[in-house]
Amino acid sequence: MTSLFIRCATVFCLLTCLVACEEAPLNTTTTTTTPANAPTLTSQPASITASLGTAVSLTVAATGTNLTYQWFKDNVAISGATSATYTIASAAATDSGSYTVQVSNSSGSVTSAPAVVTITSTSMIQITTQPVATSTTVGGSASFTVVATGSNLIYQWYFEGAPISRANSATYTINSAKASDEGIYYVSITAATGPGGADSDKVKLTVSTVSPVQAAPMAVGGYPLNQVISSAALDNNSQLALLESQRAAVHRLATAIQANSTTAAIAKLSGSFTDITMGISSNDKRPTYPTADRGIQYTALSANQQAYVKAAIEAWVNTLPKDQANYLLADYESDSALASTYVAYAPGLDGTADFSTPVNSFTSTLNGQRSYIRIDGPRVWIEFIVPQGDATNSSMGYRSIWRDKMAANDGTKQFD
Repeated sequence: MTSLFIRCATVFCLLTCLVACEEAPLNTTTTTTTPANAPTLTSQPASITASLGTAVSLTVAATGTNLTYQWFKDNVAISGATSATYTIASAAATDSGSYTVQVSNSSGSVTSAPAVVTITSTSMIQITTQPVATSTTVGGSASFTVVATGSNLIYQWYFEGAPISRANSATYTINSAKASDEGIYYVSITAATGPGGADSDKVKLTVSTVSPVQAAPMAVGGYPLNQVISSAALDNNSQLALLESQRAAVHRLATAIQANSTTAAIAKLSGSFTDITMGISSNDKRPTYPTADRGIQYTALSANQQAYVKAAIEAWVNTLPKDQANYLLADYESDSALASTYVAYAPGLDGTADFSTPVNSFTSTLNGQRSYIRIDGPRVWIEFIVPQGDATNSSMGYRSIWRDKMAANDGTKQFD
């Protein structure tokens, strides 16, 4: 009951007023407030791995009204990180850590699962082919090459830890080496855009002041049976057979290459040959070696064929004293040299490059004449041929030359 004080002259008036007030409550208005919906996460922030200097973003999605956000790194609130997405414009190593976000409104709050951010210093640049150690002589040339993946790459070569002026490409070449060029080289690769970089292996250039090859080029011939040496030189009037080991080596190589239709087609030279092309002449002390139609590259050969290439090179080089041979073979058969070595052949009269007949042996056919094969490397040059007219009396003869492209500038003819 509501008490109402009214100034009234009679008891009846007071009672009437009390009854009326009890039966007729005062006219009042009531306001009701609806509670806010508590936040619910619909998408959690995801862990991420990124490189130094790149942008990193973490995002959360939630339902609810009047939401607010606060991001944390390793349970410490991040100043200013108060939206659904938190972005690091350029990540540093110290940005690695565990990140969470708290989403709140007046009805409560919810915290996300941790998202782990990992910032790596690993460059996106990957070196796929490292430079390799090499050797040369004073005045000779030497090159180092690197192959790397990535875009807008920048190269800087170093010698003994110091940058080399204008050495800014994937290949660094010394055209005329000095003794002082001997030492350790490497290349540092960076990207014009983006972070990180990569350094190559450190490799050595060896510069020999004096070439160990004093009698190159070596030109030799194995002649038909009617040419002999006196018994004072060879027992029992043995026949002159200077090239048998070399013949056997190129025979195995030529047979292996021609047995495969693919390698046979690539290695086959256009035209035919009647003699070696880089013979010794007083007018040809610095011959011009071919730059086209060189045959098949060593790296395109099978492992078996590659072994025959090396065996053929060794058949010539091992005629030198052991220390000289080892010096040259280390260069001729280095990975970088073999990668730039070619083998080529031209068929003889019978349509194949046939070196099957041993030197000075009788043969029922002379159709192997004009059979030709060569090995052409950065430094080594070997030719072997059955020259037309050097097979007489049904006896097979051969002719060959081995040149060292760096050392063989003054021809010393050993045999004619």
